[in-house]
Amino acid sequence: MGSFTLTNQEFVCILSEATGFKTGVALDKEQLLQLFPDESIYKKTLSVDSKQYIRLHSSDVDEIFVQILYYLGNVEYQTNISSTTRLREKYKKDDILLSIYESILMLFIQHHELMIQKAISNKTKLLDPTEFMTEACHKFGEIGLRISYEIINGTVEDSHCNLSFPRIRRFNWEDTVNLESLFKSES
Repeated sequence: MGSFTLTNQEFVCILSEATGFKTGVALDKEQLLQLFPDESIYKKTLSVDSKQYIRLHSSDVDEIFVQILYYLGNVEYQTNISSTTRLREKYKKDDILLSIYESILMLFIQHHELMIQKAISNKTKLLDPTEFMTEACHKFGEIGLRISYEIINGTVEDSHCNLSFPRIRRFNWEDTVNLESLFKSES
């Protein structure tokens, strides 16, 4: 992880483009600022003059982006903690569930590579988790199916929230609407 320097205008453009790509909602600087609480350090960072240079750590960039997605209601969590860490925390209080979770996570790692290879051979960008979920269910029953779903859902959300995966988003947005006019027509 490193740091980089760029103008605030460049950073706002990156955030706006990424937000638009991932959510289908394009926001300008003022709209981005309105998302953050007044006491937010990130609001202060984004509030500086557009031509001013800012230095950011890569983890701050990811954190700002996740918070934007969160404030838009696009993701469930406000922080950039990986889904595997969250799930481990969820199951760590019960040794049996933790063991099942860890076994299913290893199963996912094995199946993930197979899903990628199938997608490549089928010339599609879609990963089909059916075999993974079926095996998890056969080995661990209903809890296996539930945990396998949580792992898949978490992996999708992790990819969706990460600026390092710019081509990954939940939906392929095809139509564009001016957000302000959309809300004005509702009032």
